[in-house]
Amino acid sequence: MVRILERAKQRNGEAMMAFPQAHGSAMSFIRKLQLPGLLALLSLLLLLSGCIHPRQTAHRATDIDPKQATAQFWLDKPAVASVDWHDFHHLWDAAGHVARKHRFQLDQNDPRQGAMTTFPLVSKEIIEVWRDDLPRFKDELRATLAEYRQIIRFDFTRLPDGTYRVTPRVVLERHSQHMHRVTIAARYQDVFTNNPVQAQDYSIDQPNVPADYWYATGRDYALERDLAKEMQHRLEH
Repeated sequence: MVRILERAKQRNGEAMMAFPQAHGSAMSFIRKLQLPGLLALLSLLLLLSGCIHPRQTAHRATDIDPKQATAQFWLDKPAVASVDWHDFHHLWDAAGHVARKHRFQLDQNDPRQGAMTTFPLVSKEIIEVWRDDLPRFKDELRATLAEYRQIIRFDFTRLPDGTYRVTPRVVLERHSQHMHRVTIAARYQDVFTNNPVQAQDYSIDQPNVPADYWYATGRDYALERDLAKEMQHRLEH
């Protein structure tokens, strides 16, 4: 009886020693079998994700008041910075100087109208480190991802005490251009041309929308404050 018990213990010990080796080899075999399956499943999920249709929402991002896409809408907003000075001509010259300093070219430059405007200037990108028309980094990043431009307007008014005030306003505009529809493979290069395209080729419900246009998106308040500070500094020095 004692011998039988000793033999049973010996067999159980050998089985317990062999179990980790068998378990390890089984697990490694399972891993080898599962790895290709997991890779195939992952690839299938990635392919299916590209075929999923976007969820339809009740409102589109472009569903806004058309007035907000005009420059006049943003020019009518209150100014955030202004400069007062006793001499109108010095104030006028200071405004033109700071505009040219930021690489803007003057468009309307008649003191009798009491307003000075510039031609549109395409906003700087991140790699254009020599330019200073965008004070904030997030504005540079935005202008790198999409094409923006700025327009400066200086409004001059006479105050009751006989001095003059100038208020700079900077309007931001974004470029919108419809993709050219290519119907045959032989004209695939037409997608890179700038030939005008009829808007109804892309939007049946908006036939009056041009294929290439700029629309206002807001004001550059940071640049307005910088322009006012630079004008004040030039007048005082």
